[in-house]
Amino acid sequence: MSDSLDAEGLVDGQCERCSASDPSATLAVHTRQELVEAETVLRRRHIREHQAQGVTFRDPDNTFISAGVDIGRDSVIGVGVQLYGNTSIGRCVRIDGPTVIINSTVGSGCKIGAFSHLEQATMAENSGVGPFARLRVGAVVESSAYVGNFCEVKAAHVGAGTNVCHLSYLGDAEVGENVNIGAGTITCNYNGIAKNRTTIGSNAFIGSSSTLVAPVEVGEGALVAAGSVITSNVPANALALGRARQATKDNRADATREKLRELHIQKQAEQ
Repeated sequence: MSDSLDAEGLVDGQCERCSASDPSATLAVHTRQELVEAETVLRRRHIREHQAQGVTFRDPDNTFISAGVDIGRDSVIGVGVQLYGNTSIGRCVRIDGPTVIINSTVGSGCKIGAFSHLEQATMAENSGVGPFARLRVGAVVESSAYVGNFCEVKAAHVGAGTNVCHLSYLGDAEVGENVNIGAGTITCNYNGIAKNRTTIGSNAFIGSSSTLVAPVEVGEGALVAAGSVITSNVPANALALGRARQATKDNRADATREKLRELHIQKQAEQ
């Protein structure tokens, strides 16, 4: 037996992890079914190793972990979680399933809600995402920041303490610390030809349903009113409003509803 094989855990021709009485030590793989059976044996072996290091699995039989995954002590892995590639999970992390994490780094103390998807992303300690959140390639969520439900972050840096609570998209963006990203906010990063970046300074407030048309910068402490379309840079501590002025017609609601009913009846008659 060569020294290189001994270094991989083979002693006298036998794997240290397997006893001679363990049938799984000599599994042959000739069919897809046998491949699944062998993979199941290895998966359960990896999970037992993590359990011995203080990791809790809610349902080991419904969890998939690649061999290269590292998980810190006192972390809790939920039902249906899948961890692939060179993924690193810190200590005291909670991952609710089903969630998929691929080649990503999750710092200690993080919380990941159910139905989230991370790929080549980074979460700093004590940050949170989900449920139903997606961190795509190049997403970085700093300490104590939060990316909430139905949010997507791609090639964007979310600063410490920033909240992206729900229904928002941040693509090709640099977001400072302690920023509020209102519901429905999007960065329009693609113009049909090339990707462009959006920069949002620390302590800025982005109102709900705002559209930031890149390339554009929002300065520190600036306030963007809800429903605005921002196409020009906003200076620090400025208020930006990019929406049409509201028109209110008194006592017109009933007449408008009646007109809509007439149009609906007319349309049905024509069909």
